[in-house]
Amino acid sequence: MLFKILIFIVVLFSIALLLILFGQLPSYNETFIHKGRQFLVNAIFLPIASGMERIDRRLFKGYCSRLIFGKEIRWLLGWFTPLFYVILMSLCLNYFMVAVYPVVVVSYNCDPIWNFRFLFIIAPTLILNYWSFAMATLCDAGNISKLSPEKMNSMEKKFKCNGLIFFDGFQCRTCLTPKIARSKHCSTCNDRCVLLFDHHCIWLNNDVGYYNYRYFLIFLFEISITLGYGSYLCYVGLSYNLQRAQLPPDVQSQYHFKQLWFLMRETSLQNEIMGVLCLLAGILCPLVAMFLFEHLWYIYLGVTTNESLKWDYIRQLIEYKVLFKFTKVPSNEEVFLMTEPDPTSELGVVFKRLSNDEPFKVVSGKLDRIESWDDLDNIYDSGFFKNLHERMFPVM
Repeated sequence: MLFKILIFIVVLFSIALLLILFGQLPSYNETFIHKGRQFLVNAIFLPIASGMERIDRRLFKGYCSRLIFGKEIRWLLGWFTPLFYVILMSLCLNYFMVAVYPVVVVSYNCDPIWNFRFLFIIAPTLILNYWSFAMATLCDAGNISKLSPEKMNSMEKKFKCNGLIFFDGFQCRTCLTPKIARSKHCSTCNDRCVLLFDHHCIWLNNDVGYYNYRYFLIFLFEISITLGYGSYLCYVGLSYNLQRAQLPPDVQSQYHFKQLWFLMRETSLQNEIMGVLCLLAGILCPLVAMFLFEHLWYIYLGVTTNESLKWDYIRQLIEYKVLFKFTKVPSNEEVFLMTEPDPTSELGVVFKRLSNDEPFKVVSGKLDRIESWDDLDNIYDSGFFKNLHERMFPVM
């Protein structure tokens, strides 16, 4: 019974993690993942929160809500998730060393190659796991307000506005810092604009931006390897114990994975622990790997998670055939415009700037409709390897 409960918790936790990780990403809009996250929030979280709030107002006059949503409590709750990861990872590692590692060592019969694996694969991978997680969590993501004037000028030259999704002459409406291209004010932290903002990560309790994206990417790569290789080693240990186990005749006639399932459920606590770790790592590995490939794909495209939603808006304008490029004469300055229906106009439409949605008079220049992506140039895309180099080696 305990084993079934553990398996149920593992599967439930993995599904919830899938919805939380991917449900907010723009590329998954209108998919079952996005709808699943909406259901999780609207049908479960919000009703529970609303009910607790009503009880609080009735019994405690809202004191508990004010306490929970106070700055200090929110700060503590923010650090709960990374602390939970460290504790969970450490517990799983402890169970692995106690229940799995001794069996794997015996199964390899003290093979010198196994010693090589431990020294040069397992131990460095685990060290890298904690190091990359700590660096991604604790390092400044790129707080613009902390930049010196010289550094601010340097970053404004590095991250130029493209006139499509980022525009010159704007400042943040919240913290009033200059709006450098590719930056964003974090609505979760609500106290800073971040260079090359990608997203706010609840697992890190930190923004992922220009200065810590490399640690975030290393962590995703490393945890994918850890989960995949850990699941494989658990399978090796289970298979070795299966060869030595005395199974009932009706189980011996079953196929291999059926025998492993019986071994995990009906034999020893050690096999039960190996089974739970194998399933947990095996289910989480493809989820984290999907998240890693998602970010590698964004690097290939030369966009961030935050920018992907902006580019989706541009894609919609192209599909609706309402996006235009106006080239002024003789300055050759390019202005991107969109059209909106206007019955009072001679053309039946009015041209508006993308930058501020203000009407624009199309005179003294050349007007071209943007027909496809080939008519646009993403100035932030320098090719996969150069994009990756920019993320992994930021200018300090």
